Amino acid sequence: MTTLTELFQQSKAVGPVNNGAYVRSRAAQVIRDAGFRLKKFVSITRPNDGVVMGIAFYSLPDLQLLDELVQASKSGHSYSIDIFDVLDCKSMADFDQLIPGVTPVYQTPVVGIWESGKLIEKAWGATARQLILDKYIQ
Repeated sequence: MTTLTELFQQSKAVGPVNNGAYVRSRAAQVIRDAGFRLKKFVSITRPNDGVVMGIAFYSLPDLQLLDELVQASKSGHSYSIDIFDVLDCKSMADFDQLIPGVTPVYQTPVVGIWESGKLIEKAWGATARQLILDKYIQ
């Protein structure tokens, strides 16, 4: 199976690609195979239990993090993760609509974690990446 990191490398050979469009257009199957959901920003609802994560499909570190989550899912870990493209958000208010109180967002990924219908953790950038690593991978 192709990884998101491999798709990123393939996109370089295709030529100039606008904002990760090549990776995003091919990422759905990789994400679906892991049991995660790739959603449009407007179709995401806050989960009762699970993660909402915004990534930049042009960001290699974001794709590597997602590959780690996909690999962990193959090891029997089951996570409820809704993934969206941060380029779908047109303003900081859009991020706050999905993950209340997370703004201002200056880096990706953007993460919100819910348990029993309550937002328990939120972060962006390196802090969000570490949060996901600590909670779901390590």
